[in-house]
Amino acid sequence: MLALDVNVLVAALHAGARDHARMRTWVEDAVNGPEPVGVSEAVASGVVRVLTHPRVFDPPARLDDALARMEAVLGHPNVTVLSPAPGHWAVFAELCRAADARGNLVADAAHAATALQHNATFVTRDRDYARFPGLRWRVP
Repeated sequence: MLALDVNVLVAALHAGARDHARMRTWVEDAVNGPEPVGVSEAVASGVVRVLTHPRVFDPPARLDDALARMEAVLGHPNVTVLSPAPGHWAVFAELCRAADARGNLVADAAHAATALQHNATFVTRDRDYARFPGLRWRVP
């Protein structure tokens, strides 16, 4: 399974994002490909947060549009919504300690923990994920 990060989906879903065309094609190919795709609830809400943020996009996406774009991804038959599994806190805390996580890296540790619990390869444009031991990750 491939688990997608916020930055991959934001780039794919907002025409004003850097590398939008390439990322949109990559996500379309992934969800239509042979490998299952997962999106965690935390990632999905993070995508809506970034798409609607006025300091990120000018103009930001309207809330209804951002929700509809994310719901279209989540509704795809090859996409599974991922939730933290039992024991998530222990995995998360271990990753935080291993990476000496602070600030934004703490949220990344939570995403990494969910991907690990689902035995997924995390797909991100953020190379900081290399700091989490045991996580399989790749750049799209």
